[in-house]
Amino acid sequence: MKPCRICGSSDRHPSGKCKTCHKQRNDQWRKNNPEKARAAIKIWKEKNPVKVAEDRAKWASNNPEKISAAVRRYRNKNPNGAKRASNKWKKSNLEKCRVINNNRRDKTKGRLSPGIVGMLFAKQGGICPACGLLLNKDFHIDHKVPLSKGGLNVDTNVQLLHAVCNMKKGSKLLT
Repeated sequence: MKPCRICGSSDRHPSGKCKTCHKQRNDQWRKNNPEKARAAIKIWKEKNPVKVAEDRAKWASNNPEKISAAVRRYRNKNPNGAKRASNKWKKSNLEKCRVINNNRRDKTKGRLSPGIVGMLFAKQGGICPACGLLLNKDFHIDHKVPLSKGGLNVDTNVQLLHAVCNMKKGSKLLT
């Protein structure tokens, strides 16, 4: 291919245009027309949502430290907003919160599966083993053999109890 008459580059688009010169013209146009450039980018993003999502995911996987720093900056500037967002997530992810809290309690004695609450609810038929009544939203994940008595934090050692029943039971074995 012939080199470009303007810059001397031989790097060309399939259309024959010089890539270097074309990029410089585009950059200059964007600099001179920022509103039009933003509008064009917005239209492109609306037409290519899959590509946008892929690009974001790729960038996020390559830049975890930038994401952590941005989250820290946001939380420092907006403590109330961050707290509201955290509470909103917790309300919509109750099962995950319960499992995370139980796993945090004693990491050395095992970990619970992510879907354990649903499995236990189905296994128990929605019934509290302590009082025999139907479970509502106010229930706890209880260890059959308490951690203080040497029990493990594993799926086979947990059950769902009403919060009141669990508080009465304490660290005793359920008989």
